[in-house]
Amino acid sequence: MVPKSNGFTLVELLVVITIIIILVAIGFPMMKMFREKSEATKCVSNLKMWGIAINIYASDNNGNIQWSDWPSIGSASRYYETSLGGDKLTGTAVMDTKKVYLTQLYRRCPAQKWNKTGNGPVGYAFVRPNPKIPSSGVYNLRTATNPGSLLLMIDGNASAFVLNGSADLATAVQPLCQGDESRHRHNANALFGDGHVGVYKWSDMDGDSEEEQAMLAQWFTLR
Repeated sequence: MVPKSNGFTLVELLVVITIIIILVAIGFPMMKMFREKSEATKCVSNLKMWGIAINIYASDNNGNIQWSDWPSIGSASRYYETSLGGDKLTGTAVMDTKKVYLTQLYRRCPAQKWNKTGNGPVGYAFVRPNPKIPSSGVYNLRTATNPGSLLLMIDGNASAFVLNGSADLATAVQPLCQGDESRHRHNANALFGDGHVGVYKWSDMDGDSEEEQAMLAQWFTLR
């Protein structure tokens, strides 16, 4: 009498391997989707923090806020350091094993690609609304007739520190909605003057209709 084997047959092994392959094939896209969703949620949270900080700063400064470029360390953004809960003199956070200003943690979109060294690139663009004031980055948020339609910040590429008008969106934002640099499943997150964050596809803001042109005009007009 031949003893009964407790091992797997070749067919059973192939079935198990096939099931594992199928589960892995299903799992990787799901993990990618969850990661992208997490990054998009953290990006919205970052921008909402900026909205709170900017409005606190405006409240403490008679409505005035700083609409300036982001230098390599983001010194212009340090106007909002204490409004974000940090100490602009000593720094309150550690990134890449060194102490940094708190604003440096919030100026980068979590979906942005970088090599994880140094301070990292800037992930958001400040908006400088019209009418432009020569040699000035100070504007009064209280003069905005519709703060909910006034764009403050938006997902931007590493070279787009400041946007002066809707034409700059093609350079700063379009690559993030298309191609290899795309974030948030080809969307861009945008912060407005009342503190809310909107999510836009490039087709929503490319200005190819009268409605979009009117919307963009409001985005970049202070008063």
